[in-house]
Amino acid sequence: MLESLCKQVVDTGACETSPDVMDACEKYCIEWREQMQKENTSKIREPKTNTVNIKENESSIFDLTAKNSMGSTVDFSEFQGYVTVVAYVAKLCKKGEAEMGYQEYEKVKQIWPYSLEFLVFTFEHPKIDYDEDDEFCEHFDKAFKKKDRKIHVMEEVKIDGPNTHPVYAYFKEKFQIEEMDYGIATFFLITPDGDQIEMHQGASARHLKQYIDAHLHRDL
Repeated sequence: MLESLCKQVVDTGACETSPDVMDACEKYCIEWREQMQKENTSKIREPKTNTVNIKENESSIFDLTAKNSMGSTVDFSEFQGYVTVVAYVAKLCKKGEAEMGYQEYEKVKQIWPYSLEFLVFTFEHPKIDYDEDDEFCEHFDKAFKKKDRKIHVMEEVKIDGPNTHPVYAYFKEKFQIEEMDYGIATFFLITPDGDQIEMHQGASARHLKQYIDAHLHRDL
């Protein structure tokens, strides 16, 4: 089943836009990248990392709250003392796509179960027709509402315009993001004291492991 799913989603270019696919379908993504480079039909973007330091007199990420997929309020102050990853990924509705992503993030969480927190926000990609039919996103909804996750599956949010979600607005201000690149996933890695935040664009869960490990050894 995984082989069949990987072949389907890789053909859509998801190896570049969706980090969960890059990790779960590594073999097929490598083949896709090699083919695209031969044909020169796609510009393969490498992950980018940027860092900002948060001063004591600045607002803290730990002052914020957000709702999870079940509608309960999550207070970010509970993440103080942990290395925290906040992910923003496109809402993927084809069978298996969303669940594949959540499972990849849970694998990372399981490596450091007592010192890492992992939050995943989803947003609607402007090039996906979510109104294709009434049942188009039923697989996403099932994965989105699944109970007993080891990660925090957060609410679906807006990341542009006047209704930009407050948590993303915080990151947007700190990193002076003028316009969101919907074509890649974005991860924000927060230190235990909240005094430093890294932005990883176009990364995968596997790419993040080295940075998480470095902060756990340095900050805890």
